Amino acid sequence: MRDLYVLHATTPDGCSVQIGPVSIAEAMRLVDEELVPHSWNHQYEPLTPVDEAVRVFRVGAREKLPGEEADFFVALRRAIITDPHRDGLEDEYVRGVLTHVDPHRPMQLYTADEEHLLGECDCPRVRGVCAAMEKAERICTACSAIIDSNTEYGPWFALKVAWPCPVIAVAAAQYDLSVVTPREKP
Repeated sequence: MRDLYVLHATTPDGCSVQIGPVSIAEAMRLVDEELVPHSWNHQYEPLTPVDEAVRVFRVGAREKLPGEEADFFVALRRAIITDPHRDGLEDEYVRGVLTHVDPHRPMQLYTADEEHLLGECDCPRVRGVCAAMEKAERICTACSAIIDSNTEYGPWFALKVAWPCPVIAVAAAQYDLSVVTPREKP
């Protein structure tokens, strides 16, 4: 497996993005063509080995609530890429598993009166969610049949598959990861 890196880029005003995993050659091309011309600063960070990624995920997940799903998907991707029985991104199987797993993200559904769901209230919003809305179930965006109604009421769901879906559950078990579900507020 070739050496893989995560390219960490920031703007002078503090905006940041991480790109990767990429080879050093691809990272250098991105820096030359995309980052430097737009005044982004960059730093190469080596990809975390799977054992360390799993350890960091399991220890850190208890302390970080907002990014738990993001942390889970980072740990899952790292575990897939650094599988000792595979050849990283050079391996067609690894690329296929990454492509298959990535769309299975959770979507939080909410319940509330119409004015709150449509954003027509004066309630404060936290991360785009009205404070008066209550959490309902979470569904898998790839497994659920989401039909866009092209109306102000948004999509409706012909079939809801709860998250974590079977695809995520199997992948997590394969790489010995625990699927993190958000904790409810007391």
